[in-house]
Amino acid sequence: AAAATGGAVWIESVRDACADLAARALVGELAVEPLRLDGDPDPRYVSITLARLQWGSVTGRIQDLKSRIQRINPVANKDEYFALFGELLSLEQHARALREQAAGGL
Repeated sequence: AAAATGGAVWIESVRDACADLAARALVGELAVEPLRLDGDPDPRYVSITLARLQWGSVTGRIQDLKSRIQRINPVANKDEYFALFGELLSLEQHARALREQAAGGL
């Protein structure tokens, strides 16, 4: 990917968009790691691989939200509590969908 025209620029853009150092390092590793299959990757392989990568990020955000929700007083900060809880439910649904996609079920 990095050898393609504009590939290095695209990889750098993706790496710069990552919020944490671990994600930036992962982008660098994936940019130089050859695909382990014969021929061109099929859409299903790409879909499964992307779902696996996204699932890790989503589950990390879920853990952060759960931690924040536990520290909020739902009586005193009702609006914030319900906003975070709604976001948590949405992320958990998204994580389930990614887990199914990563298992091969499109």
